[in-house]
Amino acid sequence: MKNLFGKSVLIFIISIIGSLVFNKLFLKIYIIISNQNFNDPGLFVGLPEVYLKIIGFLLSYSFFIAILNFIFIEKKEWLTWFILFLPLIFISFGVWQIFLWYLAMTIFGCGLAWIIKKFIKIK
Repeated sequence: MKNLFGKSVLIFIISIIGSLVFNKLFLKIYIIISNQNFNDPGLFVGLPEVYLKIIGFLLSYSFFIAILNFIFIEKKEWLTWFILFLPLIFISFGVWQIFLWYLAMTIFGCGLAWIIKKFIKIK
C-alpha cells in the first residue's frame, strides 16, 4: 500500500485491535514497575477496574502505534506518529506521570521497530 493515509488508517486500526488484545499485559507491567496505589482513580471514582482497563489500553496503544508506524511508514513517520499519538496528549493533559509512561512505551516501541528494521528488510 503506497498511500500514506491508507497506511496510517490501517496502522490505527491494527493498533487498536492489538491494544484491546494486550491491554492486560501492559497493565500488569505498569502496576509492577510503578508500584502505584489505585485507591484514587480520579474521574473514575467507584470504577477502578474501568480505570485500569483504560490505562492498560492506552499504554499498549502507545506501544503499538509507535512500533507499527516506524516499521511500515517509510517517509514522514514522525508526522504520522504524531497525528496518531495526538489523542494520548489530550487524554493525559494535566496528568503528566501517565504521559511519561506513554512516551516510555513509544520510545520502547521505536527502539524495537529500529531493531526489527535493521535485521529484517521490509519493503
